[in-house]
Amino acid sequence: MKRLRLIKLWALAAVVAGLAPVAQAGSVPRVVADIAPVHSLVAQVMDGVGMPELLLQAGASPHDYSMKPSEARMLEQADLVVWTGPVLTPWLQGAMATLASDAASVTFSDIDGVTLLPFRADARFGSRDDDAHGDDEGQEDAGQWWDPHIWLDPQNAAVLVSELAGALSKLDPDNAARYQSNAQTTRDRLALLESDITAVVSPLRTRPFVVFHDAYHYFEARFEIPASGAVSLSDAVKPGALRIRELQKLIADLGVVCVFAEPQFEPKLQRRLTEGTEVRSGILDPVGAGIEPGKGHYEQLLRAMASGFSDCLKP
Repeated sequence: MKRLRLIKLWALAAVVAGLAPVAQAGSVPRVVADIAPVHSLVAQVMDGVGMPELLLQAGASPHDYSMKPSEARMLEQADLVVWTGPVLTPWLQGAMATLASDAASVTFSDIDGVTLLPFRADARFGSRDDDAHGDDEGQEDAGQWWDPHIWLDPQNAAVLVSELAGALSKLDPDNAARYQSNAQTTRDRLALLESDITAVVSPLRTRPFVVFHDAYHYFEARFEIPASGAVSLSDAVKPGALRIRELQKLIADLGVVCVFAEPQFEPKLQRRLTEGTEVRSGILDPVGAGIEPGKGHYEQLLRAMASGFSDCLKP
């Protein structure tokens, strides 16, 4: 009888605990970030207080992903979920509603002050010739009007950092001063990063290049180093024959210096476009799949991107 009573008390306590907010007074908020670059920025704001958890590990595609049970538990236990937005990770919206309905959230793409740039579907950027890309690629299914790779602009990152400091301060007032101080330190580092990258890429601004897919618009716009076109409509869509011909013409017309691939994909298309020409081949990675997650990830990602451009485009 006594044992049965203890079991009932334990069950009641479990129910009460399940209904109570996860973050208790004086405790560090449990924070989950969707991708490594965002996770890095959160980690910088939380430096010295706690460490956020990363939902998508290196190499995982953010667009179409099936969570593991351990990742679902991360969301269930979260006090704050920081994610890029539904264009990048559409599957996460439903998962948050189901598993993290009581958690606060920061949607990077919805923050006031974040710059959103249009998604470019054409093989030749800036082209409005529908016949040039009217093949079987299903352009109408692009499913977005803006490019979701918003973290590649360090000024967007600075806006996120400020938003994070406010959100964390509300959840954890005891550490509000630390969050605000860390945010200022991070914004200062982002300004220095922007200055350093400008110095690296500014001599390359007249060197035409083609990217694998339209994932670099924010980096291009911030540092005034515009791409001429993209091999694929997206990282999940193989280009049709008409798009390949349009790119071959673009490469010849503009004197393209480099065609960039991405490390997650077999560079057959890159070789097809550069074979028999003097056009160089390079690698760009918009998410930093080969970079260790953590505080330093974001800066390493952008510096690696600047180096990738420099290595392939320099005279």
